[in-house]
Amino acid sequence: MTLHPEQAAYVAPNGRHAFQNAGDFPIGGLLVTTVRMAWFFAAIGGSAAGSEPRAPSSAELAAFPRHVAEFGQWVASPEENAAIGL
Repeated sequence: MTLHPEQAAYVAPNGRHAFQNAGDFPIGGLLVTTVRMAWFFAAIGGSAAGSEPRAPSSAELAAFPRHVAEFGQWVASPEENAAIGL
């Protein structure tokens, strides 16, 4: 599915999905999610509000698989990503 400006998409609970910016310009968006997903995002990256983007630290990268398992999330394998062009 390709989204264009001012379009929206619904991802069903536990729906496997990916985001990719195929354009030449930065994208922005609004994510509406559950409180549990908000906790997951906070666990893996904290709050980005008002801060400059930065690469994750080695400690954050090392903790990522634990957070994925803890929150029951799914992460695609390199082969699954390659199959959809990521």
